[in-house]
Amino acid sequence: MSNASGSSEADLAETPQGLWGALRGVRVLELCQNAAGPFASEILVMLGADVVKLESGLGDVSRAIGRPREGGVSAVYATLNHGKRSVSLDLKHPDSRPVLQRLVLNADVVLQNLRPGTAARLGLGVDDVHAINPTAIYCSVAGLYPSEADRPGYDVIAQAESGIMDRIGEEGSPPARVPLPMLDYATAMWAAIGILAGLKTERRNLAINVTLLDVAMAMQCETIAAYLADGVVPRRRGSGLEAVTPHRAFATSDGHILVAAGNDSLYGRLAAVLGSPLDDARFSTTNGRMTHRDELEAAISEKLCVEPTATWFEILHRAGIPVAPIRGLSDAVDRHIAHSSTGVRRAGGFDVLAPPLEVSGNRWEPQRDPATLGSDTSEVLSALGFTDNEIGALIASGVLA
Repeated sequence: MSNASGSSEADLAETPQGLWGALRGVRVLELCQNAAGPFASEILVMLGADVVKLESGLGDVSRAIGRPREGGVSAVYATLNHGKRSVSLDLKHPDSRPVLQRLVLNADVVLQNLRPGTAARLGLGVDDVHAINPTAIYCSVAGLYPSEADRPGYDVIAQAESGIMDRIGEEGSPPARVPLPMLDYATAMWAAIGILAGLKTERRNLAINVTLLDVAMAMQCETIAAYLADGVVPRRRGSGLEAVTPHRAFATSDGHILVAAGNDSLYGRLAAVLGSPLDDARFSTTNGRMTHRDELEAAISEKLCVEPTATWFEILHRAGIPVAPIRGLSDAVDRHIAHSSTGVRRAGGFDVLAPPLEVSGNRWEPQRDPATLGSDTSEVLSALGFTDNEIGALIASGVLA
């Protein structure tokens, strides 16, 4: 049977992919929505795994985000779910049990990010899965701590609970969020790392649990270590850092530029370029710059605001000072497409980012377009041994969409 991109499963199995085919033969059953769980299995897809995405009802909620097209495929869904096969199954239907059991029995990995307790109610909790297939790696992605199972665990909730939002913005400003699901994606990476390690270990009754909130705390490891050592809570610094200065964005005559001259050597170069009062002895050491931080940053701001960003970039870059223009998204995307060795690829009518790995010149390509809801149900069930008559009966009864 051909996939949406025109290649058969046999063709794909024979296509040399190097690292991108490292997980060929690994079978993943995904019961996930939104971002964290789907991106975890998307990483596995990119490395060659066969992921069957189990959906019910209207499917993954991300199908409706970002101007969905015919068949319920949106840009958001496409970027998190290309390469997977979709099976539409009413998980609450009593006749779904034989289908679920056979899907689990065929899986090397079962990945779920349902609300806490939901998987167990559907007969897909860790004990249920391991009773059917004790060698399946069971990976659960959750939002908050186990004691908070009654609360929704969205990325922004974890940002709020972890202290991250309290640290974002300028001093005196309201709390702010990172305007992208950073914790969803970081949690997905940790889930994928755990699964990859699990595939190399004794897999009997192996369960992996990862939460957005644990990951949020881990991402602040340096800050938390310093706080536990001295009890000092960092202040909001906007684009700057608590420990060193100057290391932040400054306004230019036409935008903003990031200047990172945090050590004595780099600061010396900056002072040589900008001149007085940066060459004052008060600013010559890290401690001095921290003591007179507000005065120093004000002096730099006064210097940089008189020329455009491009001019300052050339001057400071030539002087060996780490510097970068603050780009808008459109500019950053155009630059990525023009200069990145990974870039973007076409999948199901959408441009999606390629994995951020360059592997010995071996170019990654999407192996399947993002599936419309339930488009692979018959193919997957046939491979599991269900006859056409049995599949037809399941469709007629409403078990399958």
